[in-house]
Amino acid sequence: MDLTWWNNIDAVRSFCTLMQTFIVVFGLATAAATALSIIASRRISKLRRADVLGLKKRLESAERTTEQIQRELEESKAERDP
Repeated sequence: MDLTWWNNIDAVRSFCTLMQTFIVVFGLATAAATALSIIASRRISKLRRADVLGLKKRLESAERTTEQIQRELEESKAERDP
């Protein structure tokens, strides 16, 4: 492996500049990915909250319907059985 460029100050400076550029680019990409991840997780949370509220309303409606049917059955039974 030939490392003669390692002994040349201009080559090492270019390498250092290239590495710094890569660090900045990957840092920006990491920041963008983090921001998108935060935005997506907030959206998931909002959608799940809406889903839970919808399910809660459906459950309450089903419970009311069940209670109404139970009352009607009891009234019907009371009318048939003196």
